[in-house]
Amino acid sequence: MRRPSSLLRKRIITAAILAAVLVLEGITVLLWAPRLGSPLTPSTTETAVARPVFAIAKIDGITDVIRAVSTGKTGALGDEALRAYAADDRVTAAVLPHHTLAAPQLYDLWSNVAAHSKPSVIVIVSPNHDNDGDAEVQTTHGVWTTPFGNVETDDALVNALVASGAADDEADPFVNEHGIGTHVSYVASLFPGVPIVPVIAKSPADADKAAGLASAFADILPDDALVIASVDFCHYLPADATASMDAETLSYVADRNYTQLERLHSDHLDSPFALIAYLMWSDHKDDDVTLVWHSASHALMGQPNAPGTSYLVYFSSLPALSDSTTQSLIDSSVTLTAAGDMMLGRFVATAFAKTTMDAAFGYAKSVFAGSDVAFANLESVITSSEHDTGKSIFFKADPARVDVLRYLGLTHVSVANNHVDDYGRAGWTESVGLLKTAGIIPVGDYADDQEPVFSTVGDKTFAFLAYADVYRALSLERLAADVAAAKAKADVVVVSFHWGVEYNHDHVARQTDLAHAAVDDGATLVIGHHPHVLEGIETYNGGLILYSLGNFVFDQIGEDENETMVAKIVWGDDGARSIELVPMRIRGTFPRAATDGERLATLGRVVGWSEMTFPEGFATTGKMDW
Repeated sequence: MRRPSSLLRKRIITAAILAAVLVLEGITVLLWAPRLGSPLTPSTTETAVARPVFAIAKIDGITDVIRAVSTGKTGALGDEALRAYAADDRVTAAVLPHHTLAAPQLYDLWSNVAAHSKPSVIVIVSPNHDNDGDAEVQTTHGVWTTPFGNVETDDALVNALVASGAADDEADPFVNEHGIGTHVSYVASLFPGVPIVPVIAKSPADADKAAGLASAFADILPDDALVIASVDFCHYLPADATASMDAETLSYVADRNYTQLERLHSDHLDSPFALIAYLMWSDHKDDDVTLVWHSASHALMGQPNAPGTSYLVYFSSLPALSDSTTQSLIDSSVTLTAAGDMMLGRFVATAFAKTTMDAAFGYAKSVFAGSDVAFANLESVITSSEHDTGKSIFFKADPARVDVLRYLGLTHVSVANNHVDDYGRAGWTESVGLLKTAGIIPVGDYADDQEPVFSTVGDKTFAFLAYADVYRALSLERLAADVAAAKAKADVVVVSFHWGVEYNHDHVARQTDLAHAAVDDGATLVIGHHPHVLEGIETYNGGLILYSLGNFVFDQIGEDENETMVAKIVWGDDGARSIELVPMRIRGTFPRAATDGERLATLGRVVGWSEMTFPEGFATTGKMDW
């Protein structure tokens, strides 16, 4: 008889060891594997309320997880992961695999998270691998049992998530869902007593749904929440093909190209939804997103030609600052995000009646997320009036549609434009009142007879002015007096103009004269609306001029009219000022993400319409200091 090879001997020894471990773990499983729906045995003399109980015993490979957790077995990733961020940084979110082959490495990663995070709740977002249930995005109440203790849901947060509309409460799809079940043993061991909010999503769930989830998180989660995206990457391919596909995914993540990410199938990753939600949430919190580990099962097994699974692990972190330092940074760094014309009536209202808030505006909300000031031009009055002013084009939105402005996070809107009198002064006055009641600050006057609006953000005072230079020409003397009065009390003066020629990409001399006069008089930022198409930008005498941001929410036909962009302007804590232009497209009256090609085309066109020299790289990034 031939002696077994050394490889075979190793496998026999490994199998024997594994069999012994399985016997012991099998005994353990009997103690922690109740069936779904069985009541949880109370740990006190109080009567326990029956809740769904989820056992993990049937999850494929779960014994690898149990072994890793029970022995503290590592994959020697501790130092590598810790090098990805400063030792005193706080981890706020992460992308972690649920592939049980990587159980030891996963123990390292979870341990690193535990060393840098003390959450009161952990949210786990996973694919719904079997696409079970009715809703695309689901959550549930319940208890997961593990050998290391039970992991329970935070029912109050689950209820709040369901109430937000971002997820439906369905228990059955969570049975044996390994995207959740793989992680609960690590949670029980490393975060004893910390509840979870489980979320799973079917494969059709897209970036709009992810934006809705991130938005709900912003509304309901405590500041110390830890958000985990449970995602496995490239599947079923050899190492070389895996590396190529991972490179694509990495580039889409770096560019936040949600359009491309949501198109990826399981050969790239098993849940674009979970990954996009993680990125949107991290960007909303302005966290640093770092790739801390990139590997694949090929490397762990030493089999480059075998069908494998890859792992892209990201950590999001915030510097662990003292209270005084944190307050200093908050007080001195300000982000203002500005958008174009918003018209919430006519065919926009018709389209909105057929969809949901998340589907219509989820992506746009993610762009505004993290802003201290969010500004746009409100092109339609919000009124219940039926007053006929005899105008041939007239816009109004239902008073309920103030909810769109609040959902997007708008803080200020211009109410000075050529549609202020579509329903008479009474309609405009009602609209302004509704805005104020909703906590949104109206800027401008019915007849341009206004006082500056002052807002304090951090340690800076902003003054806002808005004018309509359409039906009646604005006096340069009046502009100078208004800006000077605002500048005397403010650090930053923002002037909005409704001006120019409709559908004209080249700003006219009148716009230049007004913009330069405003800056010369003390304005820091000039924001233009009304042409319904994009125009160029300019830096002038220390000020920044955005001649036209085009439409933002509108129902016009034409590629130019549906090309838009959002401007994100930052006043840094070090005194630096920067701008980022975020190109978008209006599809079905609502703002959507631009493709890579559309983004580059828009930035190139803006450069062409602008009378200034841009720094290197602006045409591809849309970013510059000013």
